[in-house]
Parts: sequence; structure tokens; C-alpha cells
Amino acid sequence: MALKHMHDGDRTALSRKLREATRDFCFAWGRTAVCGNDEVAISTDALQNDEGKIEHLVTVMAGFSPAESIAGCPWTVRNARRQICRVGQTDARGQFWLRDLETGDYRLQFDRLLCAVTIPVADVFAAALGGTEPPHQAFSGEGISAQLLVTPAEQWMLEVTIDPAGWDPTTKSLVRFRIYDNEHRLLVGGFIGLYDGSGAGCGRINIDLLDRTARARGTGCDVEVGLILEDDLMADDRPVLEACRSITEHPESRRVLQRAIDALER
Repeated sequence: MALKHMHDGDRTALSRKLREATRDFCFAWGRTAVCGNDEVAISTDALQNDEGKIEHLVTVMAGFSPAESIAGCPWTVRNARRQICRVGQTDARGQFWLRDLETGDYRLQFDRLLCAVTIPVADVFAAALGGTEPPHQAFSGEGISAQLLVTPAEQWMLEVTIDPAGWDPTTKSLVRFRIYDNEHRLLVGGFIGLYDGSGAGCGRINIDLLDRTARARGTGCDVEVGLILEDDLMADDRPVLEACRSITEHPESRRVLQRAIDALER
């Protein structure tokens, strides 16, 4: 693949190009795959280590020599169920290794998830209300925890907490979430602005107010939650950001969402 030399060394610009190039990029474990365009290319070379195990060396190519901005590009690998398997960043050569994954199909995306967690949810839409506690599912990962619950008012609420070391009220205060059904189709997605909750980044959103038809379209299977940067937002995110802002109660969370909307205009 012939690449144009990239004079733009800005990591944000490169991240946007990588996000576009890998929007629909899938690869099978154990098989080399390549994707890209005339500015960037990504290869997932399948190799065998000394123990006979398959590993993948992923390489980002952006020009004839590695640009400074090629290091530190955040990436995410998801399995066929869209669950997050690995997250990380490219090294100074624009590379990283994938190891110890099961045979199957995977999606590689450069979507700047700084930290992420997937909540495996079985039949949360159809959970029977009643008893002393509302139905809920909770999950914690490195630096992030999330809880999906049905409130006593029979509304579907998503709550997210980022550890104090992992969030910053000025640069790391925006969460993207996606909820998939049992057929791995996207039911609803949106954004949560974080506010200071005793040093941690906290936020919540009422899913029923965001999309009243989500539960009617299928049974919830997985919830993906990740802390992202405003620089990774794209123009088509604006309507969702505005919808989430309109139903967010906490004033600081609303300000975070408005700031993200304003960033799209710059």
C-alpha cells in the first residue's frame, strides 16, 4: 500500500485518521490482515513464538518513517460479542503485541478509550421488578466501575465511577457508553459527563429518557463503558451529546457535555 508522507505530526489528527481507517476493521486470530487508506495503514501480522503460540504484532504505518505522533495512540480490541478484550497504546515504533486471545474474530479500533469496562448483562431488560432491591448488574475494571440498574420507578439507569487517579475534571471527564442486544446490535449509545464525587469522577444517565424504545427492541446483553477524550469526538456525535445533555440532572455533568459540544465547533 503506497502511503502519502504525513507532514501533520499532531496526534489528534492521526488518531482521527486511524479511527476512520479501522471503523469496520475485523481480523481472525492467527491470520494476518491489513486495512487503511492512502494516509495510514494498519497490519496485524500473525506470528508464532518459541512456545508455538500465536501472537499478533500490530503495526501502524503513517508515512515513510515513524512520526513522533505515532507513539501513544490508544487502541481497543473487541471480540465477536463486542466485549472489550484488550486496551493499550502504540509504542515509539507505532506497534503493539496481542497475546493469549482465543481463536475467533476480533475488531481493532483506535477509538481513544483511556480505560474501559464491559458489563456482561443477561436479560436486564426483562428483569422482574419486585422484592426489596431493584434488579441491577455491576462490573469493575482497572480504574473504572459501572452499574446498570432498574430503579423503583421502573426506569433503566446507568451509573459510572472513575477512580481519582484516572480522571481529570478538565481533560478526562467524558464517558461514552454503548448497549448491545443479544444479537450484538447496538440498542442505544450516548455520553455521560463526570462530576467530582469525593475525589472520584461520577456520573449517571437515565437510559429510558434517552431512548424510550431501547428495551422494546431487544434484551440487553452487554454494556460497554469507556473514558474518552474530547479530541476524539466527531461531528456525528453532536446530536447524541445534545440529547444526553438535555436529560442530565447534575449541573456539572451538563457543563461537561456542553464543553464537549463546544469542542466540536472549534
